[in-house]
Amino acid sequence: MKVARLEHLHADAGKGVLDFLKLTTDDGGVGWSEYNETFGGAGVTAAIDGLAPLVIGRDPRAREAIVTTLYAVRRQAPGGVIQQAIAAIENAMLDVKARALGIPVYEMLGGPDVVEQLLEMTDGLGADYTFEATGNVNVMRQAVESARMGWGLATVCGVAGKGETLDVVPRFLITGRRVAGSSFGGVKGRDGVPRLVDMWLAGKIDVDPFISHHITLDEVNRGFELMEAQDGIRSVIVFPS
Repeated sequence: MKVARLEHLHADAGKGVLDFLKLTTDDGGVGWSEYNETFGGAGVTAAIDGLAPLVIGRDPRAREAIVTTLYAVRRQAPGGVIQQAIAAIENAMLDVKARALGIPVYEMLGGPDVVEQLLEMTDGLGADYTFEATGNVNVMRQAVESARMGWGLATVCGVAGKGETLDVVPRFLITGRRVAGSSFGGVKGRDGVPRLVDMWLAGKIDVDPFISHHITLDEVNRGFELMEAQDGIRSVIVFPS
């Protein structure tokens, strides 16, 4: 299953226009999502078109990997146009994956009893490692509560909305559970970055998908303009050889 195309559909609802995204796969699968171009979201359609080349040809069931790439190559502001575009694409991928599995979308997103389910799966102990990748603070709390008492580690990967807080019962931390972030992957800049560079030079890792633009030193101001326009956060300055 690969994404074949992304299409926009716009319906005049009188007071405003309803905007929909249709994702079609090469095997005929279809996923839908809704976004808002009318009320404060002008430019979402164009942003989706700009992100489409990073999605087409990939398996929508690998939603987390695709969304991570989209976040990596574009600069976002909370609730901004780029985040709305990524959300529309992600929701369409969720829909097509759920249809392929024959289940409702919510069953893939946990639910109120997800902690109980995970505890049941681990004989009441909890998981050694849990990961949250939604940006939803309620899911973050579930990740903490699902971690094993004594040494369980809950890693937060998602980005919560501005002003949102994580509500955790202190008892879960007192009994040994830990919470960690993931922005830098635990790497130490002084010795970790050189190792990553060596791995890239050796062809062991591919960083090209994470680069949004190549610019010259004379174009450095354009790099800042791209960031302000939320069109690129990882622009690389290329020096003449």
